[in-house]
Amino acid sequence: MGKLSLLHEPLIVVFDQLEMLGLEHNRHILLNFGEAVKEIFTRVPHSLVIFNLFPHRWQQLQQIFDGSIVDRLSQYQVFLELPTSDEIAEILQLKAEAVGTDLTSLFTPQELQQIVNSNSIRGVLNKAAEYFRYKFKNIPLPDRNGKLEEEGDRETILSRLDRLEGQQDRLEQLLNNIARAFTIFVAPQSNDSDTVTNNFSSTERSPVNLIISPESDRSLGDRVCDYLQAQQRKLELDYQDAEILLDEKDVGKLQDIIEAFKQIAPLETDVLRTKRVLPPHRIISNKNLCIGFLSSCKGSKFTARIQNFNEFVATKEQIRFLLWRDVRSDIIQCNTVGSREIGKLSTAKNGDFKIFDRHTRIIFELIYKFISDVYNRDFELDIDSEFQPALKTVASYFEDYWLFEELL
Repeated sequence: MGKLSLLHEPLIVVFDQLEMLGLEHNRHILLNFGEAVKEIFTRVPHSLVIFNLFPHRWQQLQQIFDGSIVDRLSQYQVFLELPTSDEIAEILQLKAEAVGTDLTSLFTPQELQQIVNSNSIRGVLNKAAEYFRYKFKNIPLPDRNGKLEEEGDRETILSRLDRLEGQQDRLEQLLNNIARAFTIFVAPQSNDSDTVTNNFSSTERSPVNLIISPESDRSLGDRVCDYLQAQQRKLELDYQDAEILLDEKDVGKLQDIIEAFKQIAPLETDVLRTKRVLPPHRIISNKNLCIGFLSSCKGSKFTARIQNFNEFVATKEQIRFLLWRDVRSDIIQCNTVGSREIGKLSTAKNGDFKIFDRHTRIIFELIYKFISDVYNRDFELDIDSEFQPALKTVASYFEDYWLFEELL
């Protein structure tokens, strides 16, 4: 980085989406990050380093970093003000112009007033999307307050009520779809009233049970599913882009996924203890499962690491070992020591060599992105009250995915 910083061409470095560093299981990464930042300031003199943080996270980090790092990070602090309603409307207008339309063609003045009444730009964009889906795709607005959001216009309200009557079949279908994802218990209203329980058939994997209020959680489930569908399309388009495969990065994503899903399932993680170099991995000890990644190396490095991995496979028969390699990695030639080690792992009773193909990789990245976007507030929901049911929605949406079959 020092070579990139010249006296006449200073280097600008921007760190964004640092929210997950504040999670307890990432504390060691956070501390290393602080030390690295201190080195940047020491060795890259002609530079501007910018850190984007929410105020509450910066307050937390100040309690963790030592004084020298805090002083470096906070040489200049710029507190951004929330945009005004007019500025938010300008942002929305730019979004509309990008697709060849304008706000007045999409929303009424009353609807615009409802949309801009939010405490963040992300919230405004999400609310605008909800109104758009309601008006053009007949998807009902989220029922956040136990009633429809009123616009103050009697004729508009009557018109919306007529439309809602015509959407009764659609609502029933949406509720049936959610019933497939969760076991829903409706409290009986009298001793002899019906209690509705929706169970999976005996041939299917048992779902994660969740007691919910169908009307309120339906909107959360729809938001999550809409997010997953949209982000999956983006990841599919980006899949062919050149990417540097890093096993440490993959195992870090796996750890973040496990830490998040600890909220809905008991999961305990550990690592294999040895002085030898192993593929980056995690043991889910209460599942007797070890998941490793070996995509970024080839030749003698690949051979040495898979040999060390296979030694544990042979000596710890109570643990099942999965080793993943991305399909875009360099091909391991046949009749080499590395290929023979792959054969040993694949034929072991408690081992398997797995290929991260296109679909498997995209879903893995999508699950991690969902968790990351929640913590970074790129997908807006209340972490305290909505994150747990949202995780259950994700688990049900991808119930056949290998990771959830293993963990939940």
